[in-house]
Amino acid sequence: MTDDPEAKAAWSALRALPKAEVHVHLEGCFAPETLEQWALEAGVPMPRPRSRLFEFEGLADFLHFLDWACGLANSEERLARLAFDFCRRLEADGTGYADVIVNPTHWSAWRGRTKTMLEALDDGFRRAEEAGLPPVGLCVSLLRTQSADEALALVEDLAAWRLPRVVALSVDGNEAAAGRTGPRFAAA
Repeated sequence: MTDDPEAKAAWSALRALPKAEVHVHLEGCFAPETLEQWALEAGVPMPRPRSRLFEFEGLADFLHFLDWACGLANSEERLARLAFDFCRRLEADGTGYADVIVNPTHWSAWRGRTKTMLEALDDGFRRAEEAGLPPVGLCVSLLRTQSADEALALVEDLAAWRLPRVVALSVDGNEAAAGRTGPRFAAA
């Protein structure tokens, strides 16, 4: 932030405007200090120094980083903290609501435990709401490289679980590498 009074006034005016985040990926919402702490605790090397942690050499590098970062969120407590901290950042920016996208395929520690993962995130978002922070809806995402069977299985699970925080289905990933997914995911 600057010491310029005009810039401060402009920032305050922007912060006061009503805002909603409607397309934000939770996988990209880690604080660098949190990742550094979790990597140290896990004995996992950082991909680069913290000062350059969010510098990427293209989409493939970025997607690899997301898998690394999400792999560190390997407990329900860490997922709940990630969700709560996300809501803190929303409030700091003056955002009143968010739809956050989460793709289970990026979270290696949660393979086969997607419901538990979503419930842990819900716990963090619920606690944040109880603390007066902005509410968040979860958009569970398919990865463009998933098979039709995998996509359908996830959708069937979501329908059976009926988790109230899940508000939408999404599709993400490298479209150029995966090609058209509409026909493959039509049944889902």
